[in-house]
Amino acid sequence: MLDGVDAVVIFAGHRQYYSLEPRQLQELSGQTHPVIVDGRNVVEPDAFIDAGFV
Repeated sequence: MLDGVDAVVIFAGHRQYYSLEPRQLQELSGQTHPVIVDGRNVVEPDAFIDAGFV
């Protein structure tokens, strides 16, 4: 589902997004520094930055 993506974009506030695991998403993307755009403020920014997200 996320294999090889350059960015993860969140524009919906579904409750499932609040439990996203940064390391798991980073591994699924296959990128060292994937981009995350959180238009709904559902993720913890520091956790995603620590996992390598930009």
